[in-house]
Amino acid sequence: MLGAILGEASNCFTTPETIFKQLVMERLRTQSTATFTLAQFLSIISSEIQFWRFQLDNSFLSNTIITRDNIRSLIDIILRQYANSQSKTNVSVWIDHTPPNILNSLLLGEYYPNAKFIHLIRDPRGVAASALRLAWGPNTPREFSTWWAFHIAHGFAMEQHFQERCLRVRYEDILSNPESSIQRICDFCEIAFHPNMLSSQQFVIPSYSAEQHRLVGMPPALNRALAWKSELHPLTAWKITSLLGELIDLLGYDRSLINAPQTSMTEKLKWTVGLGIQKVLSPIRRKQLRIRRKKLRHSETNQKNGLFYPHPCKGDVTQNKQNLTTLYNGDFL
Repeated sequence: MLGAILGEASNCFTTPETIFKQLVMERLRTQSTATFTLAQFLSIISSEIQFWRFQLDNSFLSNTIITRDNIRSLIDIILRQYANSQSKTNVSVWIDHTPPNILNSLLLGEYYPNAKFIHLIRDPRGVAASALRLAWGPNTPREFSTWWAFHIAHGFAMEQHFQERCLRVRYEDILSNPESSIQRICDFCEIAFHPNMLSSQQFVIPSYSAEQHRLVGMPPALNRALAWKSELHPLTAWKITSLLGELIDLLGYDRSLINAPQTSMTEKLKWTVGLGIQKVLSPIRRKQLRIRRKKLRHSETNQKNGLFYPHPCKGDVTQNKQNLTTLYNGDFL
């Protein structure tokens, strides 16, 4: 949601998730002599970019050996092409909301020394209401609590390391005071705020992530702050609250919002069995997800419009060779 809102600023654009950048940058950073051929580079980026639904002109990569020294400029050209495809032709700021960003801030800060980071935090029970239903997410309250605490710890460490380049934002503040919250973020990022940013629905969500991003494009709604109380099983909410304990209070949330549920032994047994089934089915769901993404990749790359072609196409890319000031959104959701 936040990435889509910020991308509506006149000089900004938001891309779908860009996990490929970490894969390439990390290898080039850890292996000083590492390089990528054109075929290797395209094989990495194509698995994601073909979901972006635009036609990449990769002629700028012809006879190029990708190294640590040129990877930033090559990625910038790809981003500029995507921005142009979305009619965002006069942009200088890239908004990136890729989930693993929170775990790779040092890497990103190294390649993008002017980047700013947004550490978006949320009531963990609200996060659980989203994450526990996803095929790739944690499956049980205990798994979720460990997963969430691990990511929140990375966020706090990122704040400590980058200090003035990192801003902590509460998801609930955006819902309760959207205009002032987004204004604060825009001021920090040095981008122009306009109230229309809150209601625009221009961001294109790739089909493979539509389920987890189903609220993107909708105006911030206050009722989402406590929606987890009706979306989570009472025993799940209570277990997460118990496991995370004081950490919930330290972040400004209220443990007392959920009390120990009065449930029968039969209900507890059903809940426990349900968690077990969920854990058993999780590998199957992940496999189904991979198959579905492969099918989507095949169908979407064979449509007439908005295609990704891993072959050179016509187009003048010289105008795209401008470095972009990069803004990273550290929201791990």
